Amino acid sequence: MSRWGDKAGALGVLTAAMGCSMCFPAIASLGAALGLGFLGQWEGLLINTLLPAFAWLALIANALGWLAHRQ
Repeated sequence: MSRWGDKAGALGVLTAAMGCSMCFPAIASLGAALGLGFLGQWEGLLINTLLPAFAWLALIANALGWLAHRQ
């Protein structure tokens, strides 16, 4: 369970970071080169909603992994 949560959290944070060209210009230029420039219109949703949600998901997954392994 924690591996799935960790992967989903990392993917969600990367997706939200690609939507904000002012915050992460290197990731945004890479995304624009790959044809993901359309994410700019949803920048507010990606940064204000999805980024914190996926960051919390990754944090919870890491906490569950720590509880399972105590490392």
